[in-house]
Amino acid sequence: RDAVSGPRIAHARRPNSVTPTSRIGVTTGRPKAAAATPPPAPAAAKSPLAALEATLAYQPYVGGYLASAEDAKLFATHRGTAVDAAAFPSVARWLGHVASFDDATRAAW
Repeated sequence: RDAVSGPRIAHARRPNSVTPTSRIGVTTGRPKAAAATPPPAPAAAKSPLAALEATLAYQPYVGGYLASAEDAKLFATHRGTAVDAAAFPSVARWLGHVASFDDATRAAW
């Protein structure tokens, strides 16, 4: 090698290093982690709040990750309802969050 690039240094290959075949989809012997999926909704929920709690435990809004007309509709139904935050923590969080929007914003969903 020339003086600019310096001497060539030989590197020892570690036994646990990534090989070219492990980068193209060949399994390395470790199981793949399963994606987190919410459990199925109970067939007969004990109350509407229990069904709503089951939904909101895995997503911030009723329809997923964006506020929708369904959120506005359910909020109008449950507005002013006393919710036990210990029994229904996701519903209590959701009610407080949706209440932070004004009526015009909720109507636009």
